[in-house]
Amino acid sequence: MERVLAIVYGLLGLAFFVESGRAEAFSELRLVFTKLVALVFVPIAVGHLAFRLTRLGRFGMRRLMLLTAGTALLIGGIFFGVRLDVAREAETQLRGDAIVARIESYTEAQGRCPGDLAALGEPVPSPPALAGSRWRLRVVDGMCRLDFQSTGGKTCARFPGTDWACDD
Repeated sequence: MERVLAIVYGLLGLAFFVESGRAEAFSELRLVFTKLVALVFVPIAVGHLAFRLTRLGRFGMRRLMLLTAGTALLIGGIFFGVRLDVAREAETQLRGDAIVARIESYTEAQGRCPGDLAALGEPVPSPPALAGSRWRLRVVDGMCRLDFQSTGGKTCARFPGTDWACDD
């Protein structure tokens, strides 16, 4: 039984990490999967490991190590997956800063927001670092706004002269 649980825990952690660094909407599988793993499987894995530690004599060291390895893969996959998400979001914001600077220059020269990012000319803006995300240029209250879909169903946006703001 512990072998099966260790494999399940390890595969869940690996799957979480593999799916990290991507933009997702609230309806997407990874977001549902994240909640399920964080709220169900991590407490079960840690509780199971703690329970087995109290019964070490009857449980056996080999089975305990297997369960510990599976639990470590589960928690490690989540930890490194979240770190990858944060790093990719920060990299996307840095790329967006360069685009916002070009939008500011365009607006000063033309007196209006560009119709789309292609109007900024060459070089074409770098795509977001988050897989599955894209830049969106919008006009809100007469001001240009650049935004992108981030992790966890968030949208991150920036107006010229402001910092990035991410909301749910």
